[in-house]
Formats: sequence, structure tokens, C-alpha cells
Amino acid sequence: MEGSADSASYTEHCTVWDSLVRSFGCLGKENFEKLKLAFSDFRHDVKDPIGYGHLEDADCSKTAKIIIDYYGEENILELTIKIYMKIHLRGPAEDLQKKHNLIYFRINYMEQVKDQYQWMKEKNGLLGEGFNLERRYTNLLLLRKHRNERERENEIKSSGTKHLDIMEDRSSNYSITTIDALFDADEEGNPPKVVVLQGPAGIGKTMTAKKIMLDWTAGCLYQDKFKYVFYMSSTMVNQITGKMSIASFIINICQLSCSQQVMESILKDSEKILFLVDGFDELGESYMIDNPSTESPFHKTTKEAFFSGLFKKRFLRKSSVVITTRPFILEKLKDFIECLSYVEILGLKDREEYFLNFFEEKEQAKKFLDLIKKNETLFTMCAVPMTCWIVCTVLQQQIEDSIDVIHYNTSTSVYTLYLQSLLVYHWRKSDVPLKAYLKKLCTLAKDGVWNKKVLFDKVEIQNNHLHILNMKSLILNENIFRRGITLETCYSFIHLSVQEFFAALYYLLNEETGSLGPQEEVIALLDMSKNHPHLALTVKFLFGLSSRKQINTVEKIIGCKISYAPNKVLEDWLVKILSKCKCHNEILHYLNEIQDDDIVKRVMSQLWHVECEGLIPGSIDAQDNLIDRSLAFCLEKSTCSHSITIMYCSFSPESLKTLSSSLRKCSKLKFDRCFFPNGDISCIFKSANKFKELHFSKCKLTPSSCKSLLSSIKNRSLTKLDLKWNELQDSGAKVLCEGFRHPGCILQELGLEKCSLGSSCCEDLCSVIIMNKCLIKLELSQNDIQDSGVKYLCEGLVKSTHSLQELGLEDCKLTSSCCEDLYSVFTTNRSLTKLDLSENKLGDSGVKRLCEGLKDPCSMLQELRLQECDLTSLCCEDLQSVISKNRCLTSLDLSTNDLEDQGVKYLCEGLRHIDCVLNELRLESCLLTSSCCEDFKSVLLTNKSLAKLDLSWNGIAEMGLKSLWDGLKHQNCVLQQLVLEDCDLTLTCVEDLCSVIIINCSLTKLNLAANHFKKSGKSCLLQSLRHPCCTLKELRLSAEPINVGEYRKRKGLLPLSNFSRLMEIPLD
Repeated sequence: MEGSADSASYTEHCTVWDSLVRSFGCLGKENFEKLKLAFSDFRHDVKDPIGYGHLEDADCSKTAKIIIDYYGEENILELTIKIYMKIHLRGPAEDLQKKHNLIYFRINYMEQVKDQYQWMKEKNGLLGEGFNLERRYTNLLLLRKHRNERERENEIKSSGTKHLDIMEDRSSNYSITTIDALFDADEEGNPPKVVVLQGPAGIGKTMTAKKIMLDWTAGCLYQDKFKYVFYMSSTMVNQITGKMSIASFIINICQLSCSQQVMESILKDSEKILFLVDGFDELGESYMIDNPSTESPFHKTTKEAFFSGLFKKRFLRKSSVVITTRPFILEKLKDFIECLSYVEILGLKDREEYFLNFFEEKEQAKKFLDLIKKNETLFTMCAVPMTCWIVCTVLQQQIEDSIDVIHYNTSTSVYTLYLQSLLVYHWRKSDVPLKAYLKKLCTLAKDGVWNKKVLFDKVEIQNNHLHILNMKSLILNENIFRRGITLETCYSFIHLSVQEFFAALYYLLNEETGSLGPQEEVIALLDMSKNHPHLALTVKFLFGLSSRKQINTVEKIIGCKISYAPNKVLEDWLVKILSKCKCHNEILHYLNEIQDDDIVKRVMSQLWHVECEGLIPGSIDAQDNLIDRSLAFCLEKSTCSHSITIMYCSFSPESLKTLSSSLRKCSKLKFDRCFFPNGDISCIFKSANKFKELHFSKCKLTPSSCKSLLSSIKNRSLTKLDLKWNELQDSGAKVLCEGFRHPGCILQELGLEKCSLGSSCCEDLCSVIIMNKCLIKLELSQNDIQDSGVKYLCEGLVKSTHSLQELGLEDCKLTSSCCEDLYSVFTTNRSLTKLDLSENKLGDSGVKRLCEGLKDPCSMLQELRLQECDLTSLCCEDLQSVISKNRCLTSLDLSTNDLEDQGVKYLCEGLRHIDCVLNELRLESCLLTSSCCEDFKSVLLTNKSLAKLDLSWNGIAEMGLKSLWDGLKHQNCVLQQLVLEDCDLTLTCVEDLCSVIIINCSLTKLNLAANHFKKSGKSCLLQSLRHPCCTLKELRLSAEPINVGEYRKRKGLLPLSNFSRLMEIPLD
């Protein structure tokens, strides 16, 4: 928002000159000459006439320039109108009068706006205290974000509390923008008409809106784009009652003084108008209803209809709008207004700049900044402008007394210190005790928070006995609004967060609470907060105020003891919600806020597995979302060992340092989709940590990250390491293998799935397989291992006398050539029990060689996955012999291969063999038809081992299914789980399925999802679950499974007489 202040006056000059030229051009030659002659002998004040010689040969343009230069642009339009009237040109005089009114109205309006916004009252300032907005304003980090569904869910409807450096790192995936670029055209050349400037409370939305107004008046912003910018705050809008015209609404809300004629002229050129709607989230949902609205700016309508029409472009269609709002209504705005442009305020671009702008003496600012930097929490909180203002305000008043700012490391402590500074420096003695007055103020705050109200009229102030000027002006802001021909005064807290702080203080100060006692009121707040997120910050402040340290501070402030502290109620509530929380962010924040070691120890003792979503916007409130700080504090105070999962977190070096020492309390540590600067995780291992399990999934680790893991790998504690989906490469694997060969390594499970590995790392892994006596599971899927890499792995498995039991090689670019090496493993290795070769082009020839190895008596393999391996029915005869002869193989996955009915015929022959021990067979998407059902029927009648059968995504259809149903209803059937998802089943087979559900005694899980049963068919299937003989435990008809036991409890059993009608299924 930079530019020259001269541009504004230049624009005004051009407007006056242009108006005169246009007016002169319409006069005609004869009247124009009359005008010049009249001007030549016209005397004004002390100025002599111009003289005809100067004007005789001048055209319209030159004449306008001469008279402007001579008489000045302030007077020239009015003088020209007088001349017109003098020479009886009434029409041109009236036309120019309209332009005169419009031009000088705009000049006066800009002056009014400039006076209103260049000097701002300090939030807590006394009479005459304020600041220069131009000097104080600090640039904000603005992002244009286009988020996917997951990000919107995680938006957690607020975003301003991230550490500034982390926010800047995250912004690399989105386009950074500026205020002057809000209305720039998109890629298709279309500028936005409605811009939503969103961010949490205190992030700087209102200050930015006012800075837009100031820069516009100074000629620094939008000069070529908008002739008029109208600022409309939610507090001013809420004062409007009854119906009024659109023009009157603008005049009232913007406190303008102009005629209807002027306003009509302004509104005609709507393309040159910008409306700034500040704090739209405080207006309520009634403003987002499709209200009928008038198209005429002079027909009366409601304020709700005004905004509805403005946003949906029913009138003033070409006007532009900026809406500032907190994030929790973004989804509703998206549904209500089309073609929105979203811009998110992440916080201050530079906190240091804010300090330098706030304090007049630069050396003093740097001194204060150095002090705050020593406390990482306070410095991080200063990314939010509101919090930065509070900290700077407190420092300004307290630093000279050498206050220990380091102790103020929670939101509550900062706000308590702010309150204390107000009272110490600005409170004057009163006949009313301070505690009594604070109680009344807190009651007002509490009622407002509960009812989502931030503006209070005089009646409410008087009803709460808050009429004492000293206290009222100290804590509450006074707002004066014009209503018709009168003025009305309303009051608000300095900021919503300050109101929420006083609302929390209410529960400590108010012993007399009417029908509810203090404890019951706290319980009511806690219970209500679960479904009403607008109460969350009040709850958080309540936790903070309940700490012994804060109670002592408050007692010192009010000069008497607090009789009730809700610590026990708060602790019981936390324990109660533990089991219901999937994410523990809130619990950790609350514990960090209360700073009570005993409570933290007791609660953490019941929270063995902690799951939190890192520095994500809006998990509790925009002022303090420091999950790293909260987690670190709780772990430090805990006396237990914990399992920790942290998801979606972008760490900074500072936050890693905060966490590192506390992680010694963790036995299991999982990072899921987290980001570490430059992949550096060394800070995690600087303390003497003895992790049993470590997970770094999708964390963008690099080869250099692997060195940091060596200390944990070698320290005789780590048994599981999962590094899937990281760019480790062969060089990183080589470093890891050095640790795996160390005598101190007792690792049992290693996950290296999709780590950009090639065949060259397999030589190192071969030595690990041979030397490491503990490794039992190795996952290498989705790497470019190739046949040459498998050769090394098989060499290790053949030579190893140790215990590798599971090997994952899915999608490793293998061919049939590797099967010779795997054959040697099957015939020699006595430990390998699970092998995944899915999504490799092994072909029938490769599987034939594998089958030869599997038939060897030495083969101990129990599970084999060959999904999508380019197999056909030709390999099934070999698989038949394995199924019938191998006494170890219990699970076989052949999904997504073109086996067809002929191949299944061979498999079923093996399944019918008396020696078959196969327990699970998966044949998803194998091109099967109903012709295979007779073979499966014979299996169901004879096989005593097969418990799980998956036939999903095969076009089995209706024909032949009768055989399958007969097999399932036979008393010899031992099948426990059957999957028939997306098998083209229809309503005609529902009767048989109901019979299966009722008669079969072995089946416990049945998946029938994605079939075509229609509503009536599904209803019959559900009814069959209520038959007394049904033993099924789980039925799936859609994405969510039905727990049969819970369903029967909820619906009850049906009498047998009902089931005669059950089979009468309408073929709708």
C-alpha cells in the first residue's frame, strides 16, 4: 500500500478540469463566447478580472485551465455556476451544480475519512491517548488459498496462531498476495467482485480494513479502481433498526452528510464503489438468507435484505466488496455467495517490525524484543497482532519495574498481567469495592459470550450497575452511533478475547449465582462447550485462572481472597472426555494453561496414548495453538511412559527444541505427514531417548536424516522402525544398514515402503538379514528393487540362520526371473512365513517356479500375496497342487488376475483335497461368472479349513448363485467370512441371502456392499438379522458395517411368525 499523497489532489484537479471542459463543450459557440466575455470582466473578492485578452483565442480546454489557475480549483465550479446564471444559462448551471456537489462531496468525504482513521484511539487509552495508524500498522502475511476438502476440515476454522516462521514455510504451496492486489484479475482475466479477508479474532482484520480506508484517502491505493470506499463495521450495522432505503442505509452507516441527488449520482457509477464489510461473522446467519431485496436504491428494505442483495449482486451489480470475517462461517459464505475470492491472514510478516513501530525509541524497542525472544512462547504468540499489542502494552508499562516476563508463558498469564497493568496504572479509587465491580463486569462478559453478544447498550450497562465512569471507560470501549437525528452510545470490551477472559473470571468471583451454585455453573459451561465452539476460549481461560499462581495474582489485584476454585471439577471433566477424544489437542492445551503439576500427573496417567494434530490453525483459539509447547509441558510433568502420535505438523527448529527433551518420556513415537526443516530430525535424539517404536510416515525425510536415527537403532531399545514414503534413497539405506548390523540393534520390524530405493541397497540389506538376529519383518514395497536386488535379498535369506519371517516386495518391478532365487529361499529357509509379491509381472511361468518351491517339504510359507501379477488360468493347476499338498500355506491372495472360471475350477479341486489347510482365499476381480458357483458349492460342502473367501468385483450375477446359496446353507459349511462386494447381486437373490443369514451357523461376517438390492431388499436383509437363529456378527450393506449384536439390542428380536412375510419381497 505505497504511493504518493500528491496523486489524490491530482485526481481531484483532473476531475474539476474535466467537468469544466465537458460543460463548456456542450454550450455551443455563441454561449461559449458569452461565457468567456462574462469571465473577462468578472471580479471576485480582491481579484481583478482576468481580461478578455487572456481568453479570446482559448478553446474549452485552455479556458478551463486558465480560470482554474487564476481562481483556484476550490472556488472555480461555484464561480462558473454564478457566471452561467448571470448570462441566463440555467440548464448548464444546474448540470454543473450536480457535478460541483459530487466533486466536493468526494473531497470532503475523503478528508472526513482521513481525519477518522489517521489517528486511532489506543485500545486501552485514556482521553487523548492514541497512535498514528500509518506509523503503527505492520504488514500482514496474506495468502490466497484454494483448499481441498481435507484441508478445509482441518482448517479448524481458524488460522492465526501458527508460529510465523512455520506459516511462511507453509505458504510456499500457496500464492502470497497484498492488499493492493486483492482485486487483480485471475488467470482468465476476470477481477473478483467479492473478496473474503478471513482470519481468527485478533489477527488484524479490522486494522487492515481501516488501513485500506486511510491509504485510499492518501491516494496510495485503488485510485484508478474506486471513487468511493465505504466502511461498514458489524457494530454499526447492528445499530440499524427498521427499514430504510439503500441510499439511507449507506448514509447512516457511514455517517455521511449528502443529498439524495448526490447519493443517486454516486450509486449510478457502482463499478467505482468498494464496500468494506468488517466483522461479518458478528452479524448472524440472518444476513446469509436469500432475502428479497429491491433493485432501487431509494426503496425501503431491511438491512438483511441490503447485504443479501449487495452480495448476490441484485443491485449495485458492478460494485466490489471486501468482507472481513472469522473463519467459522466460511462454508456458509461459500454456499451463499458465488465466485468468492478467499484471502487468509496468517499473522504478522515481521514481529520485530511491530515492536519497532509500537515503541517510539528504537533502542527501547530492541531491548524489549530481546527480552521477549528469550521466552519462545511469548515471542511465538506475538505473531498474532492482538497478542503482540497486549505484550507490547504490558511491557511498556511494566518493564521499568524489572518484571519477570519469562514467567508469563500462557495466554491466561498474559491477559492477567494486562488486567493488572490496567488497574495499577489507570484505576482510580472508588466507593465501590473493586471485586464487586469486577463481578458485575464479568457477569456482563459471561452473558455476552453465552449469547454471542459483543455490543451492550446503556440499559444493559445500568442493569449490571456498571455506570461508574472510571471502570466503564477503563475496561469497556465506548461507541457512538447515529440513529436518525439522534446519537446512541453502546459499549464493548476492547476485544472479544478480553471479553472471554472476563467471562472466565466470572466463575471464580461469583459466589452468588442464583439457582445454580458455582460448581454447577462451571459444569454447565463445560458441558455446553462440547457442542458450542464459541465457548472454547472461555473454557481455556478458566483453566488458566484456576491455577494457584493465577489465583494469587487475581487475589492481589482485587485485594481479597477467592473462595472457590474449580480445579476438581475441571480435572474430573478432563478425565471424563479422555475416552471420547480422537485428538487430544484441547486436553493438552487445557493442562498447559492450568500449570498444575498434580492435575497434569493424574490426567496424563490415564492418557497413555496421546494423539495430536500439530500446529494446525484453530484447534482451540487463534491466540495460543502451540501444541508443541503444551505437549512438552504435559510430558515433562507426567510420571508415565507414553505413546505419542503427531500428525500434520510443520515443525520449526524452535518447536523441535521445545519438544526434544520431553520426548524421553515416550516409548512409541509416530510422526505422520509432518515436516522437518531440511529433513533434520537430529533434535529429537539429543536427549537420552530410548524409543521402542519410531514412525516417520510421509515426512519428507532425506538421506541426511538417516544419520540421526543411528543412536536409537544401536541403543538396545528400538524394536520397530517405520520410514515409509520418504526420499531416503540407497545412500540413506546404506547409513541405516550400518546401524542394523550393530551388536546393539534389536530391531524386529523395518518399514522402508516407497523410499526411492534401488537394487544397490539390497547388498547392504543382505548383510543385515544375515547378521541381525532380531529382524523378523522387512517391508520394501513400492521401491525399484528389480530382479537384481531380489537376488541379494534371497542370498541373505538362504544364508541366514536367523528369524526374518515377513518380506514385502509389492510393486518392486520384478519379473519371472526373480522366481528362481525365491525358489531357493522356499526350499532352504525355515523362518519366512509371509511374502507379498503383488503388482509385479511374474506371469504364469514365474508362479510355476514358485509353486515348485512351495511344494518342497522345507517350505514354511504361510501367507502369499500374488495380487495383480499378470496371472491366467494356466498357473492354476500348479497352484492346485500347492493348495492340496502344502501343509503350511493358510492364506493366498490371487486378486486382480485373469484367472476366470476355468482357473477357479483347478483351485477348487485343490480346496476339496483332504489335506488342504488353506484358511483364506482372495479372488477379487478375477473375471469370474456364476459358472464358478457350482465349484464353490462343492468346496463349502467338503472343505474343513477355508474360513475366509473374497469374491468381490466379479460379475457373478444371478445365474448359478443358487448353488452358492445351497452350499452356504449346508450343515457342513464352515466358512466364517464371505465378501461379495460389487458382484451385480440384485433383489432376486435377497430371499436366498436371508435364508443363509438365518440358517448358516458358521458365518460371522458377510459383506454385500455395492450391490443392487434396492431399499426393500436391504430392509429384508436387516429383518433377517432379528431372527432368533441368526448367528451373524457383522453385515455390510454400505461403507459402514452393521454390528449385528448392537442392532439386535436396538431393534429387538422378531417372533418366528413374522418371517413367513419376510420372504415376500416386492420386485420394485
